[in-house]
Amino acid sequence: MKRGDMSMAVIIGAVIALLILVILSFLIFNALNKTKGGQLCESNGGTCVRVGVDGSVNCPATDPIRNPAYDCGKDEACCTTL
Repeated sequence: MKRGDMSMAVIIGAVIALLILVILSFLIFNALNKTKGGQLCESNGGTCVRVGVDGSVNCPATDPIRNPAYDCGKDEACCTTL
């Protein structure tokens, strides 16, 4: 192998490694963005509904599933679709 061939392989390897780092950083920052502001019910397409005195939640037909992963105000629950 010539000296020039070795440096070309190093450059190609560095470019591939840089691309992988850029893609990984994009995925990490995207995941952080979703967890930071993405826990609100309305920002995820849900509806906040008042919790009854007995703890029951009557979700509307448009959002029939209670989803405890998303946040609403005090004495409210989040209802979402699938």
